[in-house]
Amino acid sequence: MSEINDNKGIWMEVGVVTCPPAVEAVTWMLLELGAEGVVVDEPDLLRKRRQQLGPDLLADDEFLEEAPSPSPGRAAAGATTVTAGGGGGDAEAEVAIVRAYLRPRQLSPPLLQDLAVKVKSLPSFGLPAGEGRVYCREVAEEAWAESWKKYYRPIRAGRRLVVVPSWLSYTPQPEDILLILDPGMAFGTGHHPTTQMCLAELEQVVKPGQRVLDLGTGSGILAIAAAKLGAAQVTAVDISPEAVEVAAENAGRNQVEGAITFLAGTLADISEENRFDVIVANITADVIIALLPGIAARLAPGGRFIASGVIIGKAAAVEQAWSAAGLKMEKCLETDEWVCLVGG
Repeated sequence: MSEINDNKGIWMEVGVVTCPPAVEAVTWMLLELGAEGVVVDEPDLLRKRRQQLGPDLLADDEFLEEAPSPSPGRAAAGATTVTAGGGGGDAEAEVAIVRAYLRPRQLSPPLLQDLAVKVKSLPSFGLPAGEGRVYCREVAEEAWAESWKKYYRPIRAGRRLVVVPSWLSYTPQPEDILLILDPGMAFGTGHHPTTQMCLAELEQVVKPGQRVLDLGTGSGILAIAAAKLGAAQVTAVDISPEAVEVAAENAGRNQVEGAITFLAGTLADISEENRFDVIVANITADVIIALLPGIAARLAPGGRFIASGVIIGKAAAVEQAWSAAGLKMEKCLETDEWVCLVGG
């Protein structure tokens, strides 16, 4: 790729075709490029879960047919594949595609080449790379914002919570609590195992009148769930102003905007004088480890912390940091190589 278009209406999709154990490491590589979040597609996992849960949940057949297979050399239409030498990876491994969207000015051919080298070097750090292919393609903002909508269907999380895309109709059961969602340019559709585990735990933990903090709110799905479960005051924080804007719009769709305060910033922007009955963070293991002392300082007596976005291989490190912060681990849930930790 000799040059990168810097048209304001164009985003660059940078994708890494890898395998589930490498998702977190690849996520950090993309964040280092300047991405404010990533999208993780695991078509093999979707196929497996769809067999278990039935055809009306998760993605359309079209997505499962279009999703990349582990075959070396297969790239998305219109994409430029970035090579770093070496083989095509393990063609028998389950596939995970980690995608980030950046402005053209954030990228250059040397940066993409460096990313490809880092991905190929994952085995030297004890992580499989899977196919280990990096690709880059231009995506029109409008096309990106709309085309993915056909892949989503309502999905239940926990006993009563049902995530419903805003462009679809859904007939609820008597006790259902609907979360009407349009992620827009933010991240968080409710379909990833980490989001589903967080939602299920919020359903068990949140009590009417409580104060809740959502770190890395993305689409606002967890903050909205907390408000609909009866929390009196919810603070939702994200480093991305665009995500905060989308989350606020979703709160309006769910008629809970009065219960949620949205903030573009970080945990450091919230005074330690503010104490919360529940704090939830669906981010990554390394970020959770770094934030744990500050999280502990902002938990009210008897408060609960729900953490996910953590792969099984990083759970022990998070548990160690959890204990070092003076918190007690009460529960560790596992779903499809991801964990959700709960304690206080």
